[in-house]
Parts: sequence; C-alpha cells; structure tokens
Amino acid sequence: LYGDRMQCGSGCSSCCSQMFRITIMDAIMISRKMKQLPAAERDDLQARAQHYIEERARLIHQRADEDNQNEREVPPPGLRLPCPALNEQGACRIYDARPVVCRKWGIPLFDPQHPTELQACELNFPPGTAFEDEELDELIDRQTEIAERWQAVKGSVNARYQPKQTSTTIAEAIAGDYEEMKKRK
Repeated sequence: LYGDRMQCGSGCSSCCSQMFRITIMDAIMISRKMKQLPAAERDDLQARAQHYIEERARLIHQRADEDNQNEREVPPPGLRLPCPALNEQGACRIYDARPVVCRKWGIPLFDPQHPTELQACELNFPPGTAFEDEELDELIDRQTEIAERWQAVKGSVNARYQPKQTSTTIAEAIAGDYEEMKKRK
C-alpha cells in the first residue's frame, strides 16, 4: 500500500535510536539468536548492551531530574540512544530476531490506546502527510484488529510464563537469557 513512499533500506537506522520497550516474546527470540552467534560477536554485543543499559539509566535519571519528576521506567519522548545491535554501518546485527516493533516501524501505525495519534517514520511520511479517508479507515480497522490479537498473544504468554516483568529492552535481552525463563515453566 505504501511501497512508493518507503525510504527504509539496508543501512537506514534513523528509527534505531528510539528508546522503547519490547515484549518478553521478543526477548526470548533475541536470547535464542544470541546463542547462535560466534562467541566474539556475542561478547561484543553483550558489552555494547551493558553500556546501553548504563547510559539509558543515566539519561532517564538526568531527564527526570531536569523535569523535576520521579525517575521513570519508560523514557520521556525525544530521548534517543543508538540500539546496541547496530553495527558501524547502521545495520542490525540481530535482524532476523528483531522485535515486532522494529519489524513494523516505517509504515503509518495506529494504536487504539492512542486514537488521536498516527505514528510513522518521518523519512517515509513527513509531518503533515495527508491520508485519504478511505485509506485511513482501512488502516485503522486493520491495525485495531492486529492490536487486539497482539494483546491477546502477549497476555497468553505472560499468563503461561508469569515473568517478573512483562517488557524489557533490546539491550537487556542481548545481555540476559530470557530463553531460560521459558524453560522454567
């Protein structure tokens, strides 16, 4: 539907500096991928992930102090830090195990929990991009259905494995072993 507008391609990593959380299912897939990597690459990624974890905590704490707010788990809007999975050319080193949010970013995204917002990569859809009503209706209907199914899947996984937390970061998934949680059940 949006093929002619998409600028995404190998080496494009403009969205890979957003600070966000991923599901435990995504973390399990990343843990599995990490075990398949050669030891030197795994060690390098884990060192980058540890640095990211420390820097993320520092940035969130700094921003919270600046805003006179309590430190929070979710980074405030606008806070950016390059993903530890990026190589020097801006390509993802865990691409085939990348989280769902990374797979879907780029196209216009509708979240039923935030019905007044439509998010998209600014390279593909600059601010102020207009959408036809019919196109927008179809996008909202499809993505609402996907969101409902995704919530059900996440709920099922969380009920089955009963993780201590229901989300994490890519860095924490690289640095830890979320596949072990799956084995405990």
